[in-house]
Amino acid sequence: MEQQLSLDFSRKILPRYASPSTDNERLLTLQARWLEDGDPGAEAMLWEAVRRIAGRCVRGLVKRRGLHMGQEEIEDRTGDAVLYVMRRYRNKRVRLKTPSGRVTTYLDEYGWNYCVVKDFVSVVVNGVRHAVDYRTKSERLVDYVDSEKLERLMDQNGYEEEYGDEDNGMP
Repeated sequence: MEQQLSLDFSRKILPRYASPSTDNERLLTLQARWLEDGDPGAEAMLWEAVRRIAGRCVRGLVKRRGLHMGQEEIEDRTGDAVLYVMRRYRNKRVRLKTPSGRVTTYLDEYGWNYCVVKDFVSVVVNGVRHAVDYRTKSERLVDYVDSEKLERLMDQNGYEEEYGDEDNGMP
């Protein structure tokens, strides 16, 4: 008689490292501590670690592509990338197929929707690409100009602001 393999859903399945040495190992270990052990401090540390890595990636992408973004815009894009990555834990449903052929989800078996099992840094990089490259329809209608750069251009071209003068002819 053929023996059917079964998954032991009570065991720990997420990768974790005793002494993580890379960003990827740190992220995977924090994820395992948060999802499998239920450590709320690990969730906060995971958010912060993703924010740090996303910030480095956004700044590198802006520099490599020669994009003109002010510091505020870079921080906004970093925040968008972090939300894009971390929102997946709340919204994405991953399906698994058990050896018996039953289709289930991580949520049904483990109590969570989504996890990264191999390369967490790639997930963060994809979140950064989405945050930097994705533009809504309304954003496509407007060209964004860095306010600091606009002020420098106006100063260089001798543009003087006419607003706020008392002699503008208004009563």
